[in-house]
Amino acid sequence: MEGARSGVVRSLRGSKNAPAFATAITLFALSCSSAGRPSAPNSSALDSAAPDSAASASAPPGEAGTDDAGTDDAGADDAGTDDAGRDSPADEGFAMAPHTAYPNISSEGGVTLASVQVVSVSFQGDRNTPDLVGFLDWMVQSNWLSRVAGEYGVLGITQHVHVDLPGPAPAALADGDVRALLAAKIADGTIPGARPPASPLLYVMFFPNGSSVAGLTDGDACTDIPGNGYHNATNSTPPGPPYIVMPACDPRFSAILSQIQGMELETARLLVDVFTDPNPAGSPAYRLTDDSNPWTAIGPELGDFCWGRLTKDGSYTLQRVFSNQAAASGADPCVPAPAGSVAFGMTTSPAGLQTLQVGVPFAFTVTGWSAQAVPDWSFQATPWVGDYAVEATVDKSTLNNGQTATLQVTVPYTVPLGTYGTVRLEALTGSDSPSWPVAFVVR
Repeated sequence: MEGARSGVVRSLRGSKNAPAFATAITLFALSCSSAGRPSAPNSSALDSAAPDSAASASAPPGEAGTDDAGTDDAGADDAGTDDAGRDSPADEGFAMAPHTAYPNISSEGGVTLASVQVVSVSFQGDRNTPDLVGFLDWMVQSNWLSRVAGEYGVLGITQHVHVDLPGPAPAALADGDVRALLAAKIADGTIPGARPPASPLLYVMFFPNGSSVAGLTDGDACTDIPGNGYHNATNSTPPGPPYIVMPACDPRFSAILSQIQGMELETARLLVDVFTDPNPAGSPAYRLTDDSNPWTAIGPELGDFCWGRLTKDGSYTLQRVFSNQAAASGADPCVPAPAGSVAFGMTTSPAGLQTLQVGVPFAFTVTGWSAQAVPDWSFQATPWVGDYAVEATVDKSTLNNGQTATLQVTVPYTVPLGTYGTVRLEALTGSDSPSWPVAFVVR
């Protein structure tokens, strides 16, 4: 999450698991254990050659069959152009309600990565290491990254090697400490450095329980929005190798995920963000930098926007990824979409960043839409960003295509002028939870 910009005061809501809880209830079917996970043999050396190219839930809309879209054989590289959002002959005469389009996350012009070699780093004695190493080995062999981010030029990880540093791990670190640690271990040969013309290197730093890691801006790197951990580049100008920092946090969706599963989910999310925005501070690529766009409240990068919309790939639970192609086609923008699903959701008007006065209710019109006929779906409005009192109420508990509701947002108590806040609308179904952010500043 970006810090304050353009005179806007931003802060994250302090209740860590509050937004995760409602989402986790709707996603209980994704609960899985780590038993029986595939673990490929670990690579012993880096490849030196260039790579080859608040209401009760109603019946879920459009649910058909089981959710197998996350398996390797489903939603192959054309997942971003899924037909789920298009009318079928059975829906002849059905008209999707007019609604605000999802954003197009265009590149800011920065470099992106097609393929990388991953060097993962942990500390001796960390009991999480075997599972995390196995997960990255699986990521090398799977086509997850090319399926969900192929439209942005992503091919995947060519090779993975792991380094165990002597313990114990530092008790507390800031980002500068992480970069200094990386630089020192690369310099003394403990951690491999880049070897052109091979694929670029990406370092994934895993920290154990007991290590407190600060975020890039302020606070803890364990955060619900956009998710635990962060990524950065070792140098902004000229750009150095990117790295991911993954602390041992409580998982965002603790009702269904263990700590290990949460770390795997966040690592996969950050991998997408690194491939599509490897140098966010020095040369941003696929990243929202406009604070007036409410979607920045969900997260600035492609791996962040599908917050809480989970899928299974093999034995792993992963967060879906935002697809510009899918959004432009009228399909669900979060890929891979569940098999047999129908795109649906809700939008608000007025759109964009709104101005609220303290104590004065502001009304938004919420419009439901769907690509085909579906049952009514329940939804809720939740204060999202803003560590202060925000009242958000809706005048009905269900929506459907073309139906409207009124969302009323009130900031009841005085806050500094320019304070930023958001409310997140979220559908509550048994299989999916599309959302829409509403953003405002207090004047």
